[in-house]
Amino acid sequence: MARAASLQHFGKSETYFVILLERLEVQAPNVYKGQEFWIRAVFVAGYVAYDANNFTATIELPEGFKLKEGQTYSHKNPAIPAYGYWATEWVVVAPNKTGTYIINVSVDSSFPQKKSVSITVTHKPVNPVIEIRGTEYQSGEVGTIYAQIRDEDGTPINLANCSLIIYYPNNTIWKEDKLNYLYGSLGLYYYTFIVPSIEGVYSISVNCSEPEVYGFSTFHVSKWATQILESYEKIGEIKNIVDSIKEKTDKIPGIRTAVSTISLQLQNLGISISRSFVLSLVILCVFISAGIIVSLYVASHHSKKEEEKEWF
Repeated sequence: MARAASLQHFGKSETYFVILLERLEVQAPNVYKGQEFWIRAVFVAGYVAYDANNFTATIELPEGFKLKEGQTYSHKNPAIPAYGYWATEWVVVAPNKTGTYIINVSVDSSFPQKKSVSITVTHKPVNPVIEIRGTEYQSGEVGTIYAQIRDEDGTPINLANCSLIIYYPNNTIWKEDKLNYLYGSLGLYYYTFIVPSIEGVYSISVNCSEPEVYGFSTFHVSKWATQILESYEKIGEIKNIVDSIKEKTDKIPGIRTAVSTISLQLQNLGISISRSFVLSLVILCVFISAGIIVSLYVASHHSKKEEEKEWF
C-alpha cells in the first residue's frame, strides 16, 4: 500500500502519494560462476503519484559482480508497466568465485528506501539430466510441454537457456521456439501452444545451454482424445438427468418408504448397499411397472376397440 507524505509547496502543505519499492525479484537464487541473471525492482504507488517522475533506483553490487555491457547502475524515473506496477531491471554477471552475496537496490526520492536480495554463486553442474513431458491432445486445445532440468545430484537447474523443435508426424519441422522458466519452480521450463489439426505422433527435441543438455519426447494428436472428451460430456449430462429424477422421486412418500425398508432388510442380511443405489433400483422398478401398466392398458384398450368393431 502506498504511503502518504506531505510537502511544502509554494508555502502550502500538499499531500500526495510516494513511490514505494515493494519487492526485489531475482531470476534464480542460485547462479553459476560467470553466468548472467536479472534482478528486478517492483514499485507501487497510490492512485495519483505526483512524484512518479522524480525518483531514481540504483543497484549496489558486491565485489566481483558486474553489470552486463550497456547497463547502467542507476535508473531514473523507471516507469515500465508490469501488471499495474512500475518495474525496472538489471542484467548482472556473477563473479568467478563461489559463495553467498547480498545485492542491494536503493531508491532516491522524497521517501528513501532500500531492499536486499541474497544470491548464491555455485559451480556449473556436471552431467545434467533433462526430463520432458508431452501427452494426448485433441486438435484446437491448448497444449503445454514441460521439461525439468537437474544436475547429477538431483538439484534443480533454474538458469538454463532452452529451445525446442517440434516435428510433424511426417518428420518435417512444425515449430521452433524457446521454453520459458516457470518462475519459482524447481527447474521447470514450459512451452504453450495450440494443438494442430493434423493427427499423429509429434516429436519434441529440446536443447539447452548453461548447462548443455538435450532431450527427446513425443505427444499424440488423435480423434479418440476428442471422442473421450465428448463421452465425458455425455456422461455428465446423463448424471445430471439421473440426479434430477432421484431428487424428484425421493420426495414421493411411497418411494422414500420403500427405499428405507429395502435398505434396512439388506442390512439385516449383511448386505451393504448405498441408499442411492437402492433408490436407483426402486426408480427402475417403478419405470418397469409403469411400462407394464401402460402396455396392459394399451392392449386392453385395443382389445375393446376390436370388440366394438365386431359388434357393429
